[in-house]
Amino acid sequence: VVALAFVLLMLMTVLGRSLMGVLGVNPGFEPRNVTAASLSLPSATYNSPERVASFYAALQDALIGRLGTATVSVVDELPLTNDRGRSVVRITPTDAGREAVMRSTAADYFEVMKIPIVLGRAFRPGDNRSAPLRVVLSESLAQRLFPQQQPVGRQVLLGTNPQPAEIAGIAGDVKHRALDEG
Repeated sequence: VVALAFVLLMLMTVLGRSLMGVLGVNPGFEPRNVTAASLSLPSATYNSPERVASFYAALQDALIGRLGTATVSVVDELPLTNDRGRSVVRITPTDAGREAVMRSTAADYFEVMKIPIVLGRAFRPGDNRSAPLRVVLSESLAQRLFPQQQPVGRQVLLGTNPQPAEIAGIAGDVKHRALDEG
């Protein structure tokens, strides 16, 4: 009985330390006081990127009217929920590039999620489908693509069919898949 109690005590100690380690991990955003909703739009009705973007813009405007600007944003996939949005980011068409998590967000996303912008700026309301494409890179991706260089204002190529985008800012790193990712 004493040996079993000792084993259980040791297991609880290990589990407790593991739990404390997980609770101490910084996910790169502030999850407290954030309410999320997931939507799936019918593809028959929302059959183009423009129609999808228009729906989300109208939804965001309606929510802002009801809740206020500092409380609402839209993103195609929240951190720590899935990992569908991966693509290649490169500097030149011949560069092998780096695989990166890609997210489409509204202008206030970084503010709502309290993701720090460490260089440059976050998205603005004018950074939309009618403006030149702009991106906010993570700090670690910017360091890999532009070691010891100023990345803001430079251009990257997105995807396998390279699409140019200007770097508007650099954000702190966010855990997208799991709390233990590097």
